[in-house]
Amino acid sequence: MKQQGVAKLAEKLYLVRETKSSLDPTKRRPDENAKIKCGEAHFGSLPDVEFRVVNDARQV
Repeated sequence: MKQQGVAKLAEKLYLVRETKSSLDPTKRRPDENAKIKCGEAHFGSLPDVEFRVVNDARQV
């Protein structure tokens, strides 16, 4: 079935946010810091993905 009106090219925006109670690593549990480190390593290798640690969903 042929679709009409579907764009062949589309821009995509990839955002990855790790929300934590504190932005200060010394105030977070070690396992939380480990998750952040893993996320930075995983998503940092992808050129079109922005990874940030935030402490409020409005910072997305």
